[in-house]
Amino acid sequence: MDGVSSMVAAGRRILPRGWADLGRQMAIWLGFALVYQLARAATDRNPARAFSNGLRVVHLETQITNRMYELTFEKFVEQRHWLAQLVSWTYWN
Repeated sequence: MDGVSSMVAAGRRILPRGWADLGRQMAIWLGFALVYQLARAATDRNPARAFSNGLRVVHLETQITNRMYELTFEKFVEQRHWLAQLVSWTYWN
């Protein structure tokens, strides 16, 4: 077996869908990372305003529904280990 075919065979064992699929996934991931960085660069970096907006959201949620849904969801997820792992994995990706 020559070097190229052994490398392809090794790639198939490690990468079930091949090197092209790995390249495509990396391009997608890097594309999202680039768009995220561009969005961050375009936003206003004013921490006081961000906290003020956050407090307005909390106030709106508690006025309309008498609860904060993020905390309710967090408590629900924490009670189910598999769901916490799934949410963490999804967020990381």
